[in-house]
Amino acid sequence: MVDLLGETNAAPPALPSPAVRAEDLGIGILFEVIRDAAIVGDATTGHIVLWNPAAERLFGYRADEAIGQSLEILVPGALRERHRTGLAAFARTGRGPLVDGDEPAVLPTSHRDGGEMTVELSLTPLSVPERPSLAAHRYVLALIRDATARERLAAEREVVYAAAQAAADRLGKLVDLKAGFTAMAAHELGTPVATIRGLVDILAAGDLAEPEQAALLAAIRSETDLVHRLVADVEAAAAVERDDFGLQPHPVPVALMLAELAAFAQTLPGDHPIRESVDESVMMTRVFADPQRIGQVLRNLLGNASKHTPPGTTIELRVREDGARVRIDVADEGQGIPAGDLERIFTKFGRGRDAEGRRTPGVGLGLYLSRRIIEAHGSELTVTTRPGEGTTFGFHLEIAA
Repeated sequence: MVDLLGETNAAPPALPSPAVRAEDLGIGILFEVIRDAAIVGDATTGHIVLWNPAAERLFGYRADEAIGQSLEILVPGALRERHRTGLAAFARTGRGPLVDGDEPAVLPTSHRDGGEMTVELSLTPLSVPERPSLAAHRYVLALIRDATARERLAAEREVVYAAAQAAADRLGKLVDLKAGFTAMAAHELGTPVATIRGLVDILAAGDLAEPEQAALLAAIRSETDLVHRLVADVEAAAAVERDDFGLQPHPVPVALMLAELAAFAQTLPGDHPIRESVDESVMMTRVFADPQRIGQVLRNLLGNASKHTPPGTTIELRVREDGARVRIDVADEGQGIPAGDLERIFTKFGRGRDAEGRRTPGVGLGLYLSRRIIEAHGSELTVTTRPGEGTTFGFHLEIAA
């Protein structure tokens, strides 16, 4: 018989175990057909005396290779002293923590290829038969089941469960968002649509003079523009979600952007004076940008400033060169933004509060889209706020060559 442990790890010398059959120990044919790895050890000598086919598959040793070897071929080096102590105690008393335990022990064990695996181990003392040659020996039946696959399956199950839970949480949030968005969009779109219908009904009656008709038509156009902006924001948000938010940047004169913004500023509610602080040199500068998208950002920032500040307060538009870039800031004189709201206002459907603390109208996509647009231009939409003094939003655009 070849010593599979080698000299450095050899077990203490022991008397050889007598040849034993399963029938001799009262376990008969069941030993061969049981699905678990089954090994019978002689605790008196520390040797393997029986080895079933399932043990061959689990440990990689054929029965003729394993029988007669020390039980320590299955014990990792770090556990061998503990194994010897426990085996000696069992040989003397027939008792031991692994034998007396109600549940299988989970332990590392050694494979023929030198690797380790985790197994579930159950030990059962075997009755000594009435054979003089065996009476001096104490035998134990070890039933062993590979727990490595079970542990891996449990770990995979935990990962899958965590992923499923995260997906369920996200789905729940999306459902809540969808429900909230549907109600919000219905309200925000319903108000101007109802206004438009009422104005159209008045026009259809035909009882108004031309100046009054012109005023009603202007009001209808304003409400229609509002609906258009709401729908455009929703479409843009959908494009962001699809990663289909394409830009068309090209050199754009700063003066042209400011002229278009000045025209928009005239339509803002709240009678807010607009103060422009613009470096003269900037008016001759071109920036590399998508003018439609940057115009959308600037209109949103001016619109927010007008909605979130008391009527009559000044909104300042600052434009200056900053190295190879142009810096644009929109500052208001409102109450500032609470620290807890600074990130929320940039989330989808996140809405701020007006000067009276009420939720502002809109679907809450303006700053969400503005941040995405500015990031797509390689910049960052920053915000600084001072309680009771106001808030400033700003960003940079690269100067076109």
